[in-house]
Amino acid sequence: MSQSAPAKTRVLGVVELIERPNGECTMNSDSSVLEQCRAMLANGADIESVLCVLRDNGFSKVHSIKALVDLGQVSLAEAKRVVP
Repeated sequence: MSQSAPAKTRVLGVVELIERPNGECTMNSDSSVLEQCRAMLANGADIESVLCVLRDNGFSKVHSIKALVDLGQVSLAEAKRVVP
């Protein structure tokens, strides 16, 4: 019996399954949401507007805090204070 080589895998992006209030599930790419938030901030949106987009896309409190820090808008301490 010959042994086959192990499969190669690559991670192309983070994708999460989001369950909407109506029970419908959708796929969402974190990177596309973060790009949307970057564009909003570049056009003058405030942090609360960005948080609304993150929440609407299923980001948890922890993921929202990380996203704000990753977007370079606030420090970790400030993000923890701002995200409800």
